[in-house]
Amino acid sequence: MTPAHYRALSATGEASEDGGADVEVTGGNLVLTPAAGDVLRVPFGQIATVAEAEQFTVRIGLAQGTVIELSRLGVMRTQLLAELRDDQGDAAAPQ
Repeated sequence: MTPAHYRALSATGEASEDGGADVEVTGGNLVLTPAAGDVLRVPFGQIATVAEAEQFTVRIGLAQGTVIELSRLGVMRTQLLAELRDDQGDAAAPQ
């Protein structure tokens, strides 16, 4: 798990959640475990895009239009980006 700051944005760009969370890529899911609130599990099949929005911020676009921004990842940013991109490609591959 990697500690991070996250923001969940609606399709209209409004922040619906904001705070600290542990982030993990496991079992075909991106898992966010906030300091307060419910755990968010996002299956790779629901991830539409993975990009670096600004320096040191990972922006994950979901199929329904929601966006999750992860920042303050430290040295784990590069590894997280690689895992998300690799696993996103695996989820899109025909079975």
